[in-house]
Amino acid sequence: MCVLHGRNTLLRRKSLLLFTLFFTSVSLFGAIGLTSSKKPVDCSAPSAASDSSATATTSRALCSTDSLDEVKPTALFGDQIFEDKNQNEICIVVAKSVQDIDLEQSQDILVRSFMDAYEDVPLSELSPEFKSTGDVRRFYENYFKKELEHFKEGHLFWIQAFVNNKIVGWVTFELEPLEINAAYMNLLVVAPEYQKIGVGRHLTFSICSEELFPNVQAINLLIRKINTEGYNFYYRLGFFEFDYHRDNFVDTSLLTGLRWEKDKNAHED
Repeated sequence: MCVLHGRNTLLRRKSLLLFTLFFTSVSLFGAIGLTSSKKPVDCSAPSAASDSSATATTSRALCSTDSLDEVKPTALFGDQIFEDKNQNEICIVVAKSVQDIDLEQSQDILVRSFMDAYEDVPLSELSPEFKSTGDVRRFYENYFKKELEHFKEGHLFWIQAFVNNKIVGWVTFELEPLEINAAYMNLLVVAPEYQKIGVGRHLTFSICSEELFPNVQAINLLIRKINTEGYNFYYRLGFFEFDYHRDNFVDTSLLTGLRWEKDKNAHED
């Protein structure tokens, strides 16, 4: 009896000790779980202005993983923050909703970039319907509105580029419905004063980021046949002519298809 009682007492003490250790461990790990040791990475980029005079308003674009849903716009992580030739930071940001887009500035970039590119091109070569530069401007203003509607309807990915907290360009993509791991670049525009510093290149390949579609193997696009500067830009990036057809806001008879394939450009990685 004495031996059995002593053993029972010892077992109870061991059980109590194990319970205490277990409870302490749970409390400790629970406390650790409530406090993240990761520090937020900050890439300051402006949020969309609620009106045309609010362009100075800024918010964090790249944020802590603890509060991703609380901060907009959300920047792509990792290799999606670059430096241009002047060592200014290029921040590539995905628009999650229309509220993330500065509509006035984005439309202005689109209109100015196209009008600058075609400044020396006769209006009749752009479209038989163009009778004045005002017609060209209105055409691209309507182009912007159509693109925005497609984004609202969920048909597009809208990705923006910021330099020193200022939007300087943007691009839209769709995934190809009939080709696996391929994307269609619907529109790429960069403000004329920010061209040739790397913004266009980073926007072109932003769809291939780890946070969007890292398995994209091909990018298709349509470009005006008279846009030789744009053609040369894409050629330098590894695009080649491609028999490609799809509906477009621009008369398709004025366009030519280009394609980039990852396998053919693997040596550049």
